[in-house]
Amino acid sequence: MQPVRRGLMLLALLCAVWSCRSSQKPRLVSPPLPGQKIQVPGQPVKTTAPSSARSQKPEPPPIVTLPPPTLADGEVVVKVIAYVNNVPIFESELREKLVPRLRELEGLSDSERERKLKQLRQEELEKLIEREVVLDVAFARLKQLPAKILEDLQKEASREFERRVKQMKEEYKLKSDDQLNDFLGQMGMTLAGFRRSLEREFIAVEFMRNLIFPKLQHIPLSEIRAYYETHPEEFTIQDRVKWQDIFIDASRFPSRLEARQFAEQSLQSLRQGADFVTLAQQLRESGYNALLGPEGVGEKPGEIRPAELQTAVFALDPGQVGGPVEVPGGFHIIKVVERTRAGRKPLDAEVQNEIRNKLMGLLANKEYRRLVEDMKAKALIQRLD
Repeated sequence: MQPVRRGLMLLALLCAVWSCRSSQKPRLVSPPLPGQKIQVPGQPVKTTAPSSARSQKPEPPPIVTLPPPTLADGEVVVKVIAYVNNVPIFESELREKLVPRLRELEGLSDSERERKLKQLRQEELEKLIEREVVLDVAFARLKQLPAKILEDLQKEASREFERRVKQMKEEYKLKSDDQLNDFLGQMGMTLAGFRRSLEREFIAVEFMRNLIFPKLQHIPLSEIRAYYETHPEEFTIQDRVKWQDIFIDASRFPSRLEARQFAEQSLQSLRQGADFVTLAQQLRESGYNALLGPEGVGEKPGEIRPAELQTAVFALDPGQVGGPVEVPGGFHIIKVVERTRAGRKPLDAEVQNEIRNKLMGLLANKEYRRLVEDMKAKALIQRLD
């Protein structure tokens, strides 16, 4: 399916979903109270005592959560926090968007937490407003599409929803739909509300993607080269090595001279084709090699251990063996497996693709902001929060 066709198909689905759900009453919730504390891992949530005993349902796993929804005069009420061209944005939608960011509140004082939560609410509300502005434009374009597109779009959106639900159950170890509903209920959400929010988010993203990315298909090589030349720090390579080590324990020999001679004989065997790992194991089993494994310790300058080996290790090319390097306790025999020398990555195909993707991301973000600001300027936006 072509990108533009796929994006427009996504738009068609939401029209169908929105129209069929507009007659259904969502579960209504009230907003969190100002100054209420946010639950953090390992700390209990302080709640008021309920008027009747709670039903015994499986407890969801510990999470960072918003304050629980409250009752107003014994009746659950909805809260609309904004309108975009007369389409409401609900408090429950904002709560859903805040959840992934609540860890930013950990460790703050009560006053700092309240200020930070206010900031996060404002940021996420603006994102929801932008989503609805984009959807309003997208819905207008649906009128020109054939009805057949709705069927394919419904399947695609349903698959995305089911994938997200499965992912959420796995992440939080939820075994049933009841546990999932309890989990969502902690945040003043329902499964139906989560589905509506997901579909609207999905369609808005796909619509903008298909508006923007056709314009970014070709990034000239001259722009790629210019970025490469003006951002050298991004393509700097550090000295790095992967190496192997055998340590001949001098205390296992009558004299230090004999220990050195044994190390030189082992080195000669390796240069004649003996396998390093096999020889290291054989010497360890016979009590001459004091190391538990052949892997050398450290990869970058300053990390090599023991430090006396650093010069010898970085002097070798991949596949070369060296030594014996004398240290107080005996002699090391080393082999370099992989070697990356300090310098700058060449502007090869891999680096070109890396730069191209980065430039596409920067341009896409700039074009997204331009389009959204233009859409917002033409929309009727009412903020009630």
